[in-house]
Amino acid sequence: MSGSKSSNQGMQSQMASNNASNRAMHSQMESNKGSNRTSNRGMNSQMESNNSANRSMHSQMASNNASNRGMHEAVSGSKGGK
Repeated sequence: MSGSKSSNQGMQSQMASNNASNRAMHSQMESNKGSNRTSNRGMNSQMESNNSANRSMHSQMASNNASNRGMHEAVSGSKGGK
């Protein structure tokens, strides 16, 4: 039991040093947030233009689905002839 206690103390000191490095990482992330905001605005406008293109693609797919349903009915109808 005493052996596990000593190893636990070592683990706690390791966690304490990790916490210190995590705080430094967090402050680095906070400073990155400010610089990322401006680049994100440009990315958002790019995504918006992609969304409008995707909407037209979706309507194209919907019309394709309608024609596919007609094709499926023709195929299943020909099966009945066999």
